[in-house]
Amino acid sequence: MSSNRFVTATRPVTYPLLSEGAVAFNGSTISVDHSSYMAQHDLVYHMMPTLSALAMPLGDGDLGAMVWCPEKLTVQLQKADLWDDPLPFLEPSTPLEPGEPIATNAESWRMLSAGQLAIDCTPSLFAEPVRYEQRLSPYSATLHITSDSPAGSCQVTAFVAANTGVLVLRYQDQSLRNVQRRIEVSLWRQAHLFALGETIGILQALADRRYALMARVQGREVKAGMRDSHHVYLEIAPSRSCDFTLYVAVATVPRNGDPVSAARAQLQSAMAKGYDTLLREHRQHWAAFWQKSFLRLDGGEYDPFAAYLENLWYLNLYYLAACARSADAPLPNGALWLSQQDKRPHPALYSGTALRTLLAPLPVANHPEIGVPIVETYHRLLPTMAAKTSRDMGLGGAYFPERFNRLGQSFDASCTTHNNGLYTALLLWQLWRHAPDPFLLKERVYPLLRACTQFTLEQREAMRSNNPLSDAQEDFRERAALSRALRALLWMSTTLDIGEEETRAQWRRALQELGGDMPFDPLQDLLPFSCQNAEQLSMQLRQWLQERHQTPQGWLAPEMHVPQLDYSAQLLLIIQSLLLREESLPSLALTRSDINPIAWEEGFGGEVPTAIHLFPSLPSHWSAAFTLAAPGGFRVSAEVLEGKVRYIAVRSLVGGLCRLVNPWGAGATVRILDGRQTLAEVSGPILAFETVAGGTYLIERSDFPLSRAVRIRFHGRRNEACKTVGRLLLGLPALPTS
Repeated sequence: MSSNRFVTATRPVTYPLLSEGAVAFNGSTISVDHSSYMAQHDLVYHMMPTLSALAMPLGDGDLGAMVWCPEKLTVQLQKADLWDDPLPFLEPSTPLEPGEPIATNAESWRMLSAGQLAIDCTPSLFAEPVRYEQRLSPYSATLHITSDSPAGSCQVTAFVAANTGVLVLRYQDQSLRNVQRRIEVSLWRQAHLFALGETIGILQALADRRYALMARVQGREVKAGMRDSHHVYLEIAPSRSCDFTLYVAVATVPRNGDPVSAARAQLQSAMAKGYDTLLREHRQHWAAFWQKSFLRLDGGEYDPFAAYLENLWYLNLYYLAACARSADAPLPNGALWLSQQDKRPHPALYSGTALRTLLAPLPVANHPEIGVPIVETYHRLLPTMAAKTSRDMGLGGAYFPERFNRLGQSFDASCTTHNNGLYTALLLWQLWRHAPDPFLLKERVYPLLRACTQFTLEQREAMRSNNPLSDAQEDFRERAALSRALRALLWMSTTLDIGEEETRAQWRRALQELGGDMPFDPLQDLLPFSCQNAEQLSMQLRQWLQERHQTPQGWLAPEMHVPQLDYSAQLLLIIQSLLLREESLPSLALTRSDINPIAWEEGFGGEVPTAIHLFPSLPSHWSAAFTLAAPGGFRVSAEVLEGKVRYIAVRSLVGGLCRLVNPWGAGATVRILDGRQTLAEVSGPILAFETVAGGTYLIERSDFPLSRAVRIRFHGRRNEACKTVGRLLLGLPALPTS
């Protein structure tokens, strides 16, 4: 779209949001200076986090680090594949005989921490600081510490390099007299700790794998030594100032592999690039991540909760992304961020509901890549689950229990809950409908949905044969899920040209027996509460955050001061529900006579006709702006000022019919534009128009065109303090001085 439709005035904008005469739309999306805008969401401590429960998290998706400071800088490291299995490793496809003890003791399944490292100074430069700041920047996934104490000053920058898998820590200090400095690596378990030349580390053999942690320093001469069997160190000659970079790698290999060589190769690669290059590449990676979506919320002068929720959105989206580059799905209970040795609230088992919750907000947030480890975990386990289902139940398809370990073994008390796999497969289907990708559809979504649907059909038939139930007695939600799965499979098998005509005929008969189309929302059971009155939602959401014990880091940690990653995903899902929702046309109480016949055409992916509903639950006094993803491969940008929608812009990735609920209400005249060309001027309850791949379409009020608006760009100011709303707190304030 040509930008000359706008008044060419550009000015930075901070809170409060906007006047009615200004928009941030630049012709294709919302114009944002992401770097400065997200700086206002930095997490800031002005009090030294002496407790591990207050540690700040870093991560690249596979390696995680928790950073706190009990008078010496302390970091605990976590690796996403550091499993400690109770029995010798079994290949995922290995059939398990009934009654094997491996599936009887859930507490035996653990994921371990890799160890701790610390930078210890004598005298301590972190003891009783007169000024202290610890800052986590979600935009760059980087942590900065500045400490001024009577003994001297210290500055630290730390990050887990996105493309290298190595913790990088730049340390600088200045003091009035010589300071003794040591870099320590420690482990509380029995393992082999080593100190050789200028390298220290840990080597441990587990039941099915071996791992090594290795640390080296660049920029200063060091001498390795061993304090005892649990502590090794690198010692730096005393001096009044010091400047070095610490590199730490953790490598896991099979039981017969060489983790030391793998960790050494990682360190050598990182050190060859050097600190500046690694930091530049790391920042570029995360800058590209944040370009994919945008969110702004404002409740005005008297309601700071909206802006607080915005801050939580960015922090928790960072947390999800920082745990999502491993071959295994992340464990929601603790994720990559333990700080109390190996203590985790629950065994290292997967919960189907928790994994679905992690997937749920990703389609709308336009970050399907975060879900890859979960998708790959289900894909890896599918042959195992299919074999177990056939052997143990005598049924086709695949049964996924609610609780299972990484090998697919069930820890359910019973096998009565059979739709965990089906519900997960339907969420993968939703992922594809928002981000259409041929590989995802053919190689991941279709096989899983087909197997889980086949099991559900056979299980349902067996139950009805043994104990016939009327339609009224059956679980409507399960029937609706099966109905949607069958529609999706019929569309996929035809579109992918899969020769299964006999199977398709069976699916058609099953769909007819179910009674046709039934609405099904795979997110319904994942939301902690529902509220039809948008004005009450803010109060309920605030209460929910307090009940879940939101910590100063911004995550929700009800037990043992570790993150509960599925609660973080649930929070994102709630925020999304304020802004964008897909609704079936019948659920909107619309009939064919109410709207243009084109709107009743088949939905994207063979679904029943649906429409994108914007701002369905936003409190009327809030303002907002966003760029998010919608079903059909659409990227939607919109701005609303105190409940009044300013415009909607739709970018189409694959073309096709776009349906929107008229945000100004039925009867309001709306203009739909493709560049300068007016496609239509309509006033119905549903706005339906054809799109082409790569096209951007503007929807505006006919009596308030954007050509009258001032074009602006969103900026922000760097956060310098903790944030509070009532009892909710982000960050830590400085202690009062006497």
